[in-house]
Amino acid sequence: MSQNLGRVLKWKVPPQGWLKVNFDGAYNQGSGKAAIGFVIRDARGTFLGAVGKAISNVQSAEHAELMACKEAVSYVLTNALHQALFETDCLGLKQQLCQTTTTNTSALGRLYEDISVDLAFLPNSKVVHARREANKAALMVATYASSNDQSFIWSDVPFFLYDVIEADMPVP
Repeated sequence: MSQNLGRVLKWKVPPQGWLKVNFDGAYNQGSGKAAIGFVIRDARGTFLGAVGKAISNVQSAEHAELMACKEAVSYVLTNALHQALFETDCLGLKQQLCQTTTTNTSALGRLYEDISVDLAFLPNSKVVHARREANKAALMVATYASSNDQSFIWSDVPFFLYDVIEADMPVP
């Protein structure tokens, strides 16, 4: 019997003084449609913002995940946010970005390299892995952007995300 059976897996707040940026990509191989989404929250679980964007020229689910990461890191850099945990449910992406000993020679290697360079400008930030259940908000943002084939920026919790954000709030 699985030890996770009956265990609730949900989003957790970052440490005091940190932000958490959950990001995700949505990719439909059949239609070729893709989108990215990320959600930013603080150490109290307070929603600070979200971005969803339909994207084109995406070749795979991994590519969509990488584009989501790149957009999230760029947003944090552009807005001078610091001490951010970039949280993904894609373990391979996290492992690739956190290792520095070998060069990624895959078709997406250059994108991994670009993200690593951007992350170097955020020395107090790191990429961490979370279970899919803890990354639901970011997936919902990406899915919404894909469904509407548009880009969105929210400073208030969008209607479709309210229940997830509320459920993720820590119990006082």
